[in-house]
Amino acid sequence: MGDPDRVAFIKRYEKELDVPIPKKSGKGIETTFVVGWVDVGKVKFNSSTLNEKQTLCVRGRGGGPVAGFERVIPVSDSFVELMNVLSMTSKVDRRIQKEIDAEEQRILERMIQKSGLARDLGVTITPSDEERLLEERFNLVKGSYLDGNTGVRDELRSLILKLIKMGRIDKRSGLAVLQEIV
Repeated sequence: MGDPDRVAFIKRYEKELDVPIPKKSGKGIETTFVVGWVDVGKVKFNSSTLNEKQTLCVRGRGGGPVAGFERVIPVSDSFVELMNVLSMTSKVDRRIQKEIDAEEQRILERMIQKSGLARDLGVTITPSDEERLLEERFNLVKGSYLDGNTGVRDELRSLILKLIKMGRIDKRSGLAVLQEIV
């Protein structure tokens, strides 16, 4: 401990405040920080398996499986680089995104869509055929309702809820349209 005045001060301080002062001895254990699971909105991915084995493992916040994702997905070097940049900067690098192939692009889009951060990250998600048909039907039914046909109210409501669930319509704007209907 060294200095006798310091020892006396510490003992007096501990007695007066009834608070023990932690004592440091030695250098301690030096640890290195290893990143395991990286949170991306409502989902997370394992960066250690991504870097070591080049496989993507996507899980929900609680650690459960995410619908639409296999347990382990093999990916390329450029996808690994893209995910590392995403984990460090919380942004998607457009240059690397253009380099990945179409299948990995769909994996990225699905992951970002499930995370709920599509607008925040600025990723445009290409709609599937089913989503395109639903959007066309939504526009048709919405126009019919605005022209005065109130018989399509239930169909419009169900289409809005489906599109919100798919992430094609923003929750706020969808709920605003629902409130206008009712």
